[in-house]
Amino acid sequence: MHCAFKFLIAIAFVFTGCKPEKAYQPITADFPTEIWHGINIKLLDSGTVKMVIKAPEGYRLMRPENILILSKGIEITCYENDTLKIKMRADFARYDDELKIIYARGNILIESSDGRWLKTDEITYDITSKKISSYGFIQIKTDKEIIWGRGFKAPHDFSEFEITEITGKVAIQK
Repeated sequence: MHCAFKFLIAIAFVFTGCKPEKAYQPITADFPTEIWHGINIKLLDSGTVKMVIKAPEGYRLMRPENILILSKGIEITCYENDTLKIKMRADFARYDDELKIIYARGNILIESSDGRWLKTDEITYDITSKKISSYGFIQIKTDKEIIWGRGFKAPHDFSEFEITEITGKVAIQK
């Protein structure tokens, strides 16, 4: 009996106590790793302010890496030779730190220092190439006219631009 009892305990131990350890599973959830309030970022080149980014709140995601989300609005001001060049406002922005691209959406207004402006609901700004583009509906005011259309490509100061499909124009009288 003593031997049979030891045998039963050994069997019970094998089937209940020797479970293999689970392999380590990394966290892959898309949740914030950093949360910031009152964002005021100044990008400098040789001690000169080139760009100021302001937002009431932002957070960096765990996955994908290098993504900053500004979900409560953003304001970007760009300078050239210490002179204001353009201002941009949007309801939402996503900044890819690795690609140096800002994707913005919602009530976007871009104003240049010479009085031109662009309104749209979504835009992509490539910081490296200093180019902006939009595939949605746009409205542009130049010194001579207001233009409506779909699709847009231009340098960041939109000194020249290309509209994919013009849907309307109105001349401005001075």
